[in-house]
Amino acid sequence: MPGVERASLRAHQIGDAPSASDPIAAIVVTYRTGPILKACLERLAVACGIAEIIIVDNGNPAEDEAWIDEFARRTSGVQVLRGAGNVGFGAACNRGAECARNPWLLFVNPDLLIEHEAPSLLRAFAAERG
Repeated sequence: MPGVERASLRAHQIGDAPSASDPIAAIVVTYRTGPILKACLERLAVACGIAEIIIVDNGNPAEDEAWIDEFARRTSGVQVLRGAGNVGFGAACNRGAECARNPWLLFVNPDLLIEHEAPSLLRAFAAERG
């Protein structure tokens, strides 16, 4: 199974287990999400522990794509992945994970308005449990 081999290889390259202080990559899959996406991304950009935001654009109207591009230009650590069409949520999550540069992955629904401390608290909780 190719995905499993890639995941195992990536875990081996990163190390056995990320630490509670390692940065987090937030992966957001969007498909015709609408205005709530803006609030979601703006909150992620200032949330504790988030070092990278990967937006997998499965298809949005032109005006939303323009806003996403502008957000990526003005916000450090943002990648926008396009061009594959609507591949579905799971495949898009995998695509985003493959591009992540940070060891912790946080999969975020595009209608989530995350609380400022939530990512770092989730990371600490997961690190405690190995």
